[in-house]
Order: sequence, then C-alpha cells, then structure tokens
Amino acid sequence: MQTMPIPKGRILYSEDDPDSPELMCLILNKEGFETICPDTSADVLRIAKAEKFDAYLLDTWTPGISGLEICKRIRAVDSQTPIIFYSGAAYEADKEAARVAGAQAYITKPAPFEEVLDAIRSVISTRLKASSATWLTNQRRFHVTLQNRRLAPPMGYLLYGNDCSRSYKASTGHL
Repeated sequence: MQTMPIPKGRILYSEDDPDSPELMCLILNKEGFETICPDTSADVLRIAKAEKFDAYLLDTWTPGISGLEICKRIRAVDSQTPIIFYSGAAYEADKEAARVAGAQAYITKPAPFEEVLDAIRSVISTRLKASSATWLTNQRRFHVTLQNRRLAPPMGYLLYGNDCSRSYKASTGHL
C-alpha cells in the first residue's frame, strides 16, 4: 500500500497569467507542497484571511488588486508568514516596493523552477527556526519566572505542562 507523503507546507499562489498557476501548482505539489491557486485577487485575500499558510507566492501584476496591495493587506492580518514575489517586473524599484510591502524574497521571471523551490524552502525553514527560537526563549522566560516567583508545582503544571514542570522540579527540588 502506497502512503501519501506528508506535505512540506501550504503555499498560496497568486498569478495573472491563467496558464502559470496550473504548471506551478503541479510542480509544487510534486515537490510535496499543498498549493492553493485562487482565480482572483479577491479570492486570494479571502483565503489568506481564513486559512493558514507556510508561504505566499505572489505576482506583482494580478487581475483586480495588484500583488503589492495584496502583500500589504496580507501583512495587515499576518505579519509572520513569508511572502515571495515571482514576477516579470524586473526593475530594482519593483523589488524595493515588494520589500517595503513586506516580502522576504523576489524572483524575477523567467527563472528556473528550482530557484523558486529553493526560495520557498529557505523562507519556510527560516520561519520554522525563528518559531523554534521564540518557543525556546519563551520557555526559558517562563522557567525563570517560575524560579523567581517560586510558584507551587501545580501552578507550573497548569501553566506549561509536564516538560517544564520536570525541569522546574529538577532546578528547585520542589515536587
């Protein structure tokens, strides 16, 4: 029995050329990404607000609302998820406008699909590392707070679970 591969991440892809999303979705899906390719800019915004993604892949020119405006609106509701522009707009001013709008990467078309895949993998990996570092920092802060306040162990169990409570017990000697 063949098992389905675990998705490497969810990508929301917005493109002005009607043929490009089909090809890009096929490639990204083959690489293990779950890819959503809405037909309109309004759908992109609606889906971006309603669902979680690991990265957004946007074109500068999109029907209805520009890719830059989509980027700004996504940033208004989601400041963490990486945004990559994959666009034929090749001027430095276009790239700078994307960065100012909140994008982490900009790839100029035509580019090899491997370059797009590398950029997606890179921003997702960076985000995961940052999330892990934030979690560890928060865990250390909580642990120091427990030590400084000498909270009773049941409170530690309620607030943070067994792993933190075990380390609290080890460092303080309290049960």
